[in-house]
Amino acid sequence: MPLIPYPNVPAASGIPTMPRQAAKVTALALASAASYRYGSQFNGPQWQILAEGGSAAIIPDSVIAFEFHGESRVSNYPVEQGAFASYNKIASPFDARLVISCGGQGQMTRSDFLAALGSMADSTDVFTIVTPDASFPNCNLVSFDYRQTSSNGAKLIVAACYFVEVRPTAQASYQSTKQASGADPQSNGAVSPTNPTASEQNQMGAAGVM
Repeated sequence: MPLIPYPNVPAASGIPTMPRQAAKVTALALASAASYRYGSQFNGPQWQILAEGGSAAIIPDSVIAFEFHGESRVSNYPVEQGAFASYNKIASPFDARLVISCGGQGQMTRSDFLAALGSMADSTDVFTIVTPDASFPNCNLVSFDYRQTSSNGAKLIVAACYFVEVRPTAQASYQSTKQASGADPQSNGAVSPTNPTASEQNQMGAAGVM
């Protein structure tokens, strides 16, 4: 973007003087702002839907809208005279709505675009929604719908994708326990049972193994 030329301000009564250095700084600031505003077109994708391995799960032509909804619930218990008191607050899994489009002229054809959405909706995999402002991991696509209208040439697919956060659960692992029965089971391969020998039966006794 070219710098804004200096205006030719006449020296007349009632016209304030403006330093030329200030005008130069203002022109540079306007040029920098324009570069930041439009630079996202050349710095790679700002919006992404990534699979667990970090690869792109789907590559739409553009992102039309994004909506995020987070909610927390406060637990209450009754006290005297019909009053209630709060004792805990738990954040519920968030949900997000992402509207994307595909016209078949980008990196995916329309059929591949719909096939990818169907595969994502049928799977239990989690995805990461990357936006220019924040990333939202552990999202599962629970449903989607799309439309094609004559105003868009009836070829542009506009799909609304609905994601829900899936929270992983922790798995406890016990290495050293007080009782052997409390340890994690270990797999030692396939076991082929055989009948005990006569000496082994004598060692067990008539009562058998207790």
